[in-house]
Amino acid sequence: MAKVLVRFVSPNFKIEEATVSLFNTNAIYQDWTKAAEAFSVFPLRPDMAEIEVGSPGLIEGSLIDIVLRRTAGGTLNRIKFCRFNEDITETALRSGKFDVDLSSYKEVILRARRTEPSVSNATVFNISIRDNPIPTFDLTANDSGESTLLAKPGQYRVVASGKLPRTMKQFEISDDEVEPKVIQFEIET
Repeated sequence: MAKVLVRFVSPNFKIEEATVSLFNTNAIYQDWTKAAEAFSVFPLRPDMAEIEVGSPGLIEGSLIDIVLRRTAGGTLNRIKFCRFNEDITETALRSGKFDVDLSSYKEVILRARRTEPSVSNATVFNISIRDNPIPTFDLTANDSGESTLLAKPGQYRVVASGKLPRTMKQFEISDDEVEPKVIQFEIET
């Protein structure tokens, strides 16, 4: 395994802190009993993480509990989740440095609104990429019924669930979007 210093870069923001989780979906699908071995977790501060990579090729992962600072204005934002996949080259392994370009990623706010007040606000958002629906990712809503993610341009499907019934929406993120995209759900209680 080679140690590689990975930087997460964007002209729009700088990641102050997060947790990097790398996973190998091929290893998971080949042997479900060894799924836990297919995950690795590394701390990220500020915008860099030292990871271990076995060989050149696709690295898949996510950033979890992200604190990012916007370039314009310097405001801090908390983002729950960001999924990425990049091809790491032999050159990057030898140099020990690799950049994951997040320039095209956009902020998405998932918002669940209850039609009636509820004691429990246990909403879970299940997110999948429409072209590649496996794996899916679950994000819990905060006390306001929201969860925020960074997502690259593409088509997505999200299911909001808590108490039945579930609500599903499909949405697209385009390259030219500047403002955060808000996906709102009305959930009956």
